[in-house]
Amino acid sequence: MLNGVQLARAVAAYAVVIYHIACELSYKAGFDAAPFIVGKGGVDLFFVISGFIMVHITRAHETPTGFFIKRVFRIVPLYWLATTAVLVLVAIRPWLVQPALVTPETLAASYFFFPMFDNNMEARPILFLGWTLNYEMMFYALFALALTVPRALRVPTVITLMLAVMVLAPLIPHQAAALFYSQPIMLEFVAGCLIGAVLGTRQAATLFKRVPVWPVTLLGIAGFALAATQSGALPRHLLYGIPAALVVFGLAAQDLYRTPLRASWLSRLGDASYSLYLLHILVFTVLSLAWFPLLGTGPAAQAGYAATALAAATVVSLLSYRLVERPSNTWLRQQWQRATGPAAA
Repeated sequence: MLNGVQLARAVAAYAVVIYHIACELSYKAGFDAAPFIVGKGGVDLFFVISGFIMVHITRAHETPTGFFIKRVFRIVPLYWLATTAVLVLVAIRPWLVQPALVTPETLAASYFFFPMFDNNMEARPILFLGWTLNYEMMFYALFALALTVPRALRVPTVITLMLAVMVLAPLIPHQAAALFYSQPIMLEFVAGCLIGAVLGTRQAATLFKRVPVWPVTLLGIAGFALAATQSGALPRHLLYGIPAALVVFGLAAQDLYRTPLRASWLSRLGDASYSLYLLHILVFTVLSLAWFPLLGTGPAAQAGYAATALAAATVVSLLSYRLVERPSNTWLRQQWQRATGPAAA
């Protein structure tokens, strides 16, 4: 069990959540959210983890279709449910989700992971957090293509494909897609793939069974601490991507070749990190409707909102994982296996 990587997943999700709590308090109560902007780096940590995990868990006989279908089963049900919930909010209280632009085109793009501009001219779907999933699904599609080549060439192939998309994206005759897929944040998936490839070698196993790797993790944590004071000093993929890669490398190597971290309540929360990431904004939006009109915007009300929002988002994510995310994934895999036979297992 990759308990260290699971811990990183939980930390990544909560970093984003805490940043968005600060943003909500800034918007509703004049709170200074600037010190919490480093929480954006949770997304970069997710991207590096994703690249590593795909290389680490993909089996030699994995088929492109089977791989991609399993990723769809994992991502789509909860995302579609959350997107539909946002559409309901837009229908009831449009001012609650001001950036959301609802047209037939943006609706289709939101459900099927294609970038479109919103009302703020940002390439984000109706559930704005879904912009990260547009990158994830692109990565999964390219990784599936890479499964058509011999195992030894898979990582070089997926890296080549990712770089090709970045370089050629400006030629796409669709402004939002051209802008979105040319962003160097995609290099964070490449970093994760390289970590997975390096740690999968015999040389890495021999080296890291003898050499401690905690200094690498500590260096990554220090990098995030430095990033908290240097917002805007470097491009995002450098400011957050490099610390994220160091953290993932150190924790993954610890899990694989040193004494693995013990499972803890925080690493267990990593299981529900996807639910937490997707649903926390909905929780915050609904909670703030009653909180500030009833309790005001003073320091005590702000602290109470932060604690309540964090607790509520955690409870909702754990319930979502148990009642929606895990059951839907299991059921869809079972149906796929019945339809296609043992090869889809």
